[in-house]
Amino acid sequence: MFRIYPTVKAPRTIHESLKGKIPVIDNKNINHFSFEILSNNGIWSWYKSDDLVKVDSNFFLNYLTDVKEFATFKNYQTIYFNYIVDFNDDSKYLVLSQYIHNGDESNMYLVSFTNEGIVLNVFLLAKIEKSPDDLLKTRSELVNLNTMKTTKIFMVADDAVVFKDSVISYFDIKSNIFIKTKVDSVRIVFEK
Repeated sequence: MFRIYPTVKAPRTIHESLKGKIPVIDNKNINHFSFEILSNNGIWSWYKSDDLVKVDSNFFLNYLTDVKEFATFKNYQTIYFNYIVDFNDDSKYLVLSQYIHNGDESNMYLVSFTNEGIVLNVFLLAKIEKSPDDLLKTRSELVNLNTMKTTKIFMVADDAVVFKDSVISYFDIKSNIFIKTKVDSVRIVFEK
């Protein structure tokens, strides 16, 4: 007895079909592009704008099921296609946003694939995570074709004081590898 496996579209084909459905970031608009906000619905709703295309279960099972960032919340998330990024190399890059169903966390990732659908790298572009006492917000900007700037802001309330830490990191992008080249940090303390 033999088993027939379903035919899986190569990511190259999926990549091409998505070009008509989601925006493409390429060398025409790649300078200083911010991944923080996708819609004007406010800070907590960037992850579920009505015009985003949902990642279907076939795509998830074929390409993301073994990726730690998505497998952790397997049945407790909604994933959206946001952008295609064209770095003019052999890999395929998709920006995917992830809404965690607890309503307190959302993430946006740059995921690079080979033409065969193997995930090469997952880079956190944006994050919002809140709790009653703290807030973590990450945002990224593509400064140019080779540099990503990531700003991480963490606020925590402790008694009558609020601490705000800000860390800015720069990454050079070379062959699917993000190499940290510079880090700056600032701590600000506020009295309540």
